[in-house]
Amino acid sequence: MKPTPLILIAHKDSKVHHPNACHIGLGVTANNTANFLNKYNIPAIAVSVIDGYDLRDGLIDNRWGNVTHVVMCAPFFDTQFLHNLCLKFPDIRFTITYHSNAGFLGVDQWAMGVIGEQITEQSLCSNFNVSVNSKKFANVLNKIYDTQPINVLPNLYTLNSNTIYPVKKKWTNRKILKIGTFCAIRSLKNIPTAAFAAAILCKKYGITVEFCIMKGREEDILAEKIVNGIERLFSHIPNLRLVQYGWREWNAFRDEVVSEMDILIQTSFTESFNIVTADGIYCGIPSVVGEAIDWIPNYWKANVDDAADVARVAEKLMFTDSTSDDGYAKLVDHNNEALELWKAWITPPHPEKKNCYIKKFFGKLKNIFS
Repeated sequence: MKPTPLILIAHKDSKVHHPNACHIGLGVTANNTANFLNKYNIPAIAVSVIDGYDLRDGLIDNRWGNVTHVVMCAPFFDTQFLHNLCLKFPDIRFTITYHSNAGFLGVDQWAMGVIGEQITEQSLCSNFNVSVNSKKFANVLNKIYDTQPINVLPNLYTLNSNTIYPVKKKWTNRKILKIGTFCAIRSLKNIPTAAFAAAILCKKYGITVEFCIMKGREEDILAEKIVNGIERLFSHIPNLRLVQYGWREWNAFRDEVVSEMDILIQTSFTESFNIVTADGIYCGIPSVVGEAIDWIPNYWKANVDDAADVARVAEKLMFTDSTSDDGYAKLVDHNNEALELWKAWITPPHPEKKNCYIKKFFGKLKNIFS
């Protein structure tokens, strides 16, 4: 009798090297995904591990129970260690999920160096495969590597209901407009364009605009220049203020920070999901996005290289009553499609069935040549 699947979703604990870190994107994703799968009666747990050795030792000690599937959020150990791990636990299916599209992945030298190795590893370890969280990046890898198709395991975002939409937050205080652009400070997040869009709205409506960002995760060599540049830009525009929030635990971030915004602007040049946009939908707040965030309603999308177009879309979303329903419906659609992809990975064709097909194939060949 087959054991009931138990999915372990493991992410590296960044607090080991960064004691002040508290808002870990992969940790948020892991917990959201595990909660969603459990909601649909697929047992899953999200865990934080120090490194590959901690993961291996936990599996040896049965720390998390009878684990049948392990999802490693991002590559955090070398390919030889991965190979040995798969051989040590032949009854466990392993996957490493890349949570970036090509643009963000390109600034991670480690990930760029091991992705090809790990895709090759699929042919050496039958219980391992590489996965990504977006179809568009899977399509890229499938065009490069001659191997089995790359699995797609999208982000899952836990909602209270698939039918009860949140009430759209109305922009009632016409003396102040709160705009949120929340992310780690990176060049590819394109924060300056969002800042210029905020300036356009400030000028047009003659009101106080608070442009809100996060501080504490300056992950780009240009991060300080980005923030300083925005401060200098705003210093010459009356009633336009830069507000910086400290990083906090995810639930507090969503419920205490995101929920206070009137509009979100997430003009990232490259993405594979974008949790903050989903957080906004959960709170009834729409986001101006670009083509990179492809699961969102089309009328939420702007040309992210044109601040005037970003401001135009922001205005439209602020005054359109259906944005909450439309965004929520799109996130539900994303979740439903993603769940089917997860189910497909959890329950692959049975080995006996594969062997049966192989026997039939060789049987036909035998008949032909005889």
